[in-house]
Amino acid sequence: MRRAISLCLALLFVLLACGKPKEAAKSSAAAKEKNPKTQLCIWGPMRLRTLGLEQTVIKDFAKTYNCKIDLVLFENSAAIWDSLFSDRLTQKPDVVMGLDNAYSMDERVKEMFATQHGLHSSHFTREVYLDPQKRLVPYAYANLGVIYNSKVYKEGPTTFGEIQDAAYFRQVGICDPFQTGEGRGALYWTLALFGDPGYTILWQSIKKNIRTFYPDYESAVKALNNGRINLLIGYNSTIAWMEETNMTDKRFKFNLFKEGSWQYSESAAACIDAANPALASKFISHLLEPKSQNLIPYKLGLFPTSSKAQLPMSFVRIPTSSFTVNKRLKEEEVTENLPAWHEFWSQTFSYTAP
Repeated sequence: MRRAISLCLALLFVLLACGKPKEAAKSSAAAKEKNPKTQLCIWGPMRLRTLGLEQTVIKDFAKTYNCKIDLVLFENSAAIWDSLFSDRLTQKPDVVMGLDNAYSMDERVKEMFATQHGLHSSHFTREVYLDPQKRLVPYAYANLGVIYNSKVYKEGPTTFGEIQDAAYFRQVGICDPFQTGEGRGALYWTLALFGDPGYTILWQSIKKNIRTFYPDYESAVKALNNGRINLLIGYNSTIAWMEETNMTDKRFKFNLFKEGSWQYSESAAACIDAANPALASKFISHLLEPKSQNLIPYKLGLFPTSSKAQLPMSFVRIPTSSFTVNKRLKEEEVTENLPAWHEFWSQTFSYTAP
C-alpha cells in the first residue's frame, strides 16, 4: 500500500514538473504579445502635450495598433520645419504634426512628404482648404480675426483700418510670423487682402499698436488672459475653447473682419522615407476618425476638419459667415517674394530671427 502511494506521488510530481515549462512558455508568449511590435516616430509642437492630445488621441493609437510612439516635441512649427532640413538630421520622423497650411505653398513639401492617396474630400467639412497634392492633411482649423477684452473696449475693431486707431496703442498681440503658423497666417492674410506694397503701408500704420510678438499661440492667449494685451489676432474658436475649459470670465469677445478672414489649419504629413510608411498612413487616418476629431475642440481649441465630428455647443454658436481669402495668394507668389517679405518685417519691427 505504501509502495503504491509513493508511486502515485512520484508520478504527480513528474506531471507537475512537466507542466511548469509549458505554463512558463505561455506566460512568456503572452508578455511578448503585449510588447509593442512596431514603433512610430512623430514630430510635433509642444501643445500636443500641454493641451492633452498626446494623452488621448496619440495614446489611443498606440494602444489600438500595439505600437510604441516616439514623440519628439518642438516649441513651434518653425522649429519643426527647420529641423527637417537641418544638416545634422540623421533620421527623419515617420509623421510630422502641427504644420500650418502656409507650408503647402512651400515647394520643398514635395521633397519631404508623401501623398496620401486614400483620403478624399468627402472626409472633410466643406469649409476646409485642402492641399491639392494631399501631402499635408488638415486635422484642425479656424478662421483668424481679433479677440478683444470687452471690459476695456465696448466694441472691438471690425476691420484692419480700425485696428490702426490710437485707442489701441500698444494693446495688440500677434504671433511671430516666422515662428508660428498663426503669425504667418496674419501676414499672408494682409498680403491676400492688400497686395504688395499695400500690406507694407498697413503694417507700418499698425506698428505703434503692437505690443509684442509671441513664439506660440498659447503664450499669446495667456498674455490676453493676464491683461498684458487687450487685443489678439487669433482664432474664431478660442473664446469657445476657453468656455469649454473654464478659462474665461466672459470678458472676451471676437470679431471677424469685414474684409474677409484667413483660414488657419494644422496638418499631419508622412515623410517620403518614413521607416514605417504603412503605420504612418494609418496614424493620419486615425487623426480623422470621429473619436479623435471629437476631441479637437477640447484639446487644441480648434474646429475639427471631419464632416462627421460632433461640436460642443459653444462651438456650434460661433458665426462662420466671413469669407476666407486664402486662394488669393498663389504658391508662385510666396516662393518668389518670401525673402523680401522677411526683409520688410525685419526692418519695420527691428526683428531678429531666433
